[in-house]
Amino acid sequence: RGPIEENAEHRANAALWLCYEESMYHSALQHSLALCRDFSMGGLKCYEAASTLLLQVLPVEFWKWLEALKFEGSHADVNRMDMMENDTKAFMASASEIEDWREWYEFQDSIRKWISLCGVIQTDVGPDRPGGSSVSVSNAQSLRHTGEKLMDQALGLLTRKWLQTQDLPDDHVESSDLSVFLTCSAVEKPAGHEGRGFAGGAVVEGFRLGVLESALNEALQSEGGHYAASVKAAGEADKFEVSLCSAKGAAEGDGPMAANQVDLEAAAYIIGWAIKGNLSKDLQDIGLNVQHLDCGSHHGMSRFICRQICMSKLVLQCIYIRQVLSSLPGADPGSSAGQNLVQMIVGGNGSSADLTHYLSPFQVQELVLMEREATINEIGSRQ
Repeated sequence: RGPIEENAEHRANAALWLCYEESMYHSALQHSLALCRDFSMGGLKCYEAASTLLLQVLPVEFWKWLEALKFEGSHADVNRMDMMENDTKAFMASASEIEDWREWYEFQDSIRKWISLCGVIQTDVGPDRPGGSSVSVSNAQSLRHTGEKLMDQALGLLTRKWLQTQDLPDDHVESSDLSVFLTCSAVEKPAGHEGRGFAGGAVVEGFRLGVLESALNEALQSEGGHYAASVKAAGEADKFEVSLCSAKGAAEGDGPMAANQVDLEAAAYIIGWAIKGNLSKDLQDIGLNVQHLDCGSHHGMSRFICRQICMSKLVLQCIYIRQVLSSLPGADPGSSAGQNLVQMIVGGNGSSADLTHYLSPFQVQELVLMEREATINEIGSRQ
């Protein structure tokens, strides 16, 4: 109960109760996955809580157990009966996802510290020496070295199949079996590149649930009408529940293909647009602060929705790193990290997919402004 930002640390530490015996590690794995998904849609406190969960609460023995079962599960002649309700494929998918989340939150922890250090160093130069060009050579070298490593990590997450959804054990789930529930509150649309999510205390009072429900169903209908949404008040003040399930007749009319990857991802995009405040003109200044995500046994849908939120944060973090690096003294404009980043984001280099569909118009504006500043910095360093 209460805002997710207020109880995130408690929820993370409570997972310790599932880590005392190896026989409980399966439960710890599933519980940790649910927390990582929820925390990915929260703000700074949620991200800190996720780091606590993955780096402190889950013991070394848990990760050794995971690696051991992954090794056995990867061999075709072995099917450990105690893996996860006798389902090796489900265990391997869960193991892969928890490792993806650990990589994600480790990166978020590193970039959060780097951004904080950038702020401290640039503040220390004083009002008479504004801007990154006032940073000392030694500090600039340190920031550049760490920033370039972070850029490499970020590009790796962007270009490989992080939180992939192929070959999951729930690939066979039909449209009629899909149920998605999100516990939310309406808040002012988030802004900024830090990935901190929504501002605290920005809850929108008097939010009309019918407006959101109509906008969701209109968008879903435009994508084929396989799913229908409903929005109803939850038990706590300012909270409501968004649910997504098969539209009547969709499963009968379209058969199992109604839940294929394209349809599921399209529905996830729509949910992502609602979360980012980009669903309709009536909702363009209002986002959703997700308190809890539940897709039942359909882990693929959970991953689609989480990717919608995380990838847009990651794109903006990449361009912010580029902007900072370009402002540091001693920068070589000809080899600036991330110089072709925008081209990669729009899929212009032919070797990567277009990532702009993850971004809301507001986020596109943020990207353009930061890229513009980075380009100006590079032009200035040539002169």
